[in-house]
Amino acid sequence: VYKRQVLFSLIKTNEKQAMVNYYFKKEFERALEYMKKPQRLGPLLTAKHVIMFSALRKQAKYGQFRGEVPTKLKPEELSVVTAWKNLGDMPQERAMRIYVKELTKLNPKWELVVPKL
Repeated sequence: VYKRQVLFSLIKTNEKQAMVNYYFKKEFERALEYMKKPQRLGPLLTAKHVIMFSALRKQAKYGQFRGEVPTKLKPEELSVVTAWKNLGDMPQERAMRIYVKELTKLNPKWELVVPKL
């Protein structure tokens, strides 16, 4: 009986974690949709923010940067790749959460603009 209870609680925990991950992935996708029109943030969006959001997006979608930073890039592209590389082995889910958190800091009402997916 005890083994069954432990197994059942593990399944429930895994299901809860899956639901939380699903929720954050959907929220991240909505945040990406919002950022397709970065002019919505107007003067709040600085060059540093653009680099940060780009690096977090790449980390969330592709995971850790692999390889060497190409030297024949435009300065802004080089900044994004360098920022992505500096994120190291940050989990993809964490990058999604930080992306949404940072967007919410800039515009707490961003979710009202993007329809639910």
